Amino acid sequence: MTQKVYKTANGKVVDLGAIILQNESTLAVGNMGVNARGDKVAPTGEITERAKVVSAAIEDQVKKPKLSNVAASRKTAQQDLASQLARDPAPKDSAE
Repeated sequence: MTQKVYKTANGKVVDLGAIILQNESTLAVGNMGVNARGDKVAPTGEITERAKVVSAAIEDQVKKPKLSNVAASRKTAQQDLASQLARDPAPKDSAE
């Protein structure tokens, strides 16, 4: 038995954990095309990608950048700014 057992206002016992486990492979309502576990499901009902693979791919997309990459991009940005300023110096105010 799971820990998700609740009593309704009428006194009936509802085991939500058991309900979740029963419907784990059922297609979820919505337009995402996943089941209750988070697996990607084709319109035919076949699992095309497991939830662990999907979550790993999302984690890879949102990883924090390495500090060395940040330092390198900062140095590149400073070099670009210096070369741009060398080509196009700031215009002087003609209102003086």
